Amino acid sequence: MRVNKKHIALASLILALFLGWLIIESTEASIDYWMEKQEKFTKGSNSITIFCKNVGMSDGDFKLKLEFFNPTSSPQTELPYMQVNDSTIEVRFLLHKGESKQETIFFTISENVSHFAIKLDCVKISPLLKSNPKFPTELLYSYNSDYNEFWRVTKE
Repeated sequence: MRVNKKHIALASLILALFLGWLIIESTEASIDYWMEKQEKFTKGSNSITIFCKNVGMSDGDFKLKLEFFNPTSSPQTELPYMQVNDSTIEVRFLLHKGESKQETIFFTISENVSHFAIKLDCVKISPLLKSNPKFPTELLYSYNSDYNEFWRVTKE
């Protein structure tokens, strides 16, 4: 088989793309994120802790978005955070390589709620960021009237 200029150009392009991909993979931030797996909550004021860790090779600039389905977020949460609406907040993080942080988020469950859910997502700010959701990122709870508490519904 004869190697011509087209084959060399194609091989060079493939090699350049592969090397570019390797450089990006080795220099991007890689963010693990999850939330506390709390078993029970009560009606009224509650809190949950969210966690994140940069396991990548560069700084990571991102937001963790926490959505409540039935409860409402509470102003007790420490600043800085952004109140998107009554049921969604975003907390911005800038983590250096190997750094980890956690934030406690407060919310309120009203008297008429029989079940609720909490969902955690990562919102990328820097383009070279890989987000790695770790269990749990979504929790479901149902009211147990015998104990007057909300118990976690297992979905593992």
